[in-house]
Amino acid sequence: MRNWLKFFSVGVLVLGLAACNDIAEGEPGKESATSSELTIQELFQKTQEASENQKSMHAEIEMTQNIKMPGEDLDMESKTFMEMDMVLEPMSMYQRMEMEMEGVDESIQAETYMTSDGFFMKEPDSDSWIQLPNELLEQLSESILDSADPTLDFGTLVKYVEDFKFEQDDKNYILKLKASGENFQELVKEQLDASGMTEGMGEEELAALETMIIHQMDYEIFIDKKTFYTNAFNMVLDIEMPAGDEMLRVKQNTKAQITKINEIKEIKIPQEVIDNAVEQ
Repeated sequence: MRNWLKFFSVGVLVLGLAACNDIAEGEPGKESATSSELTIQELFQKTQEASENQKSMHAEIEMTQNIKMPGEDLDMESKTFMEMDMVLEPMSMYQRMEMEMEGVDESIQAETYMTSDGFFMKEPDSDSWIQLPNELLEQLSESILDSADPTLDFGTLVKYVEDFKFEQDDKNYILKLKASGENFQELVKEQLDASGMTEGMGEEELAALETMIIHQMDYEIFIDKKTFYTNAFNMVLDIEMPAGDEMLRVKQNTKAQITKINEIKEIKIPQEVIDNAVEQ
């Protein structure tokens, strides 16, 4: 299978591959409803097996972000909403994004289609569609598949096993990780390397990762008890990294909902988009 978003690799695979024997804790006073002898290792195995049959999904993602650089008098707030439909075979995707930034009156909007018919993107300023080159379509398709490769090596994460918490409620298994400090600096770098996000980075960018300060890194993943599909993901991130002579601080709060798993059979580009798009 392919995990659908890069941060899901940092979520489900990270927590699942930490093959500890902790049993999921239930809600107090609800032992009969949440009782389970399933371990994290067993949960990961079942999730992997279920994901082999995962061919499509719908995701809705909300993210708030603050970027601050005191010396440069930079303090930027933004809110982003994204919804996405994805079908794995053949690889196709529809994505709509809207971003609101502090100090900017109008929101920034983007809309894209990527199917075997081509890669089409709506220009925010002109409200018209453009068709990007087929070479770019091939590169993006390969990049998405590579980033979702389940063979990525997360075995080194076993050393963080004592930091994982395994809970459950009536409907979901819940995996949590709270991390901060130098001990988790290597963890973040390993996840970025494994997901392919460091490819193409220059020497200065890679050096910045080495000196990154992690104030907070929280993950919360919800896995359906019946299907073993991931249906929600929350992440809180607070890090600092050098930018020239200053320290750039980034705070993110991300919430994702995953629905319509295997319900989306095909993504079609509207004929009006194809007919009116300008080739680039």
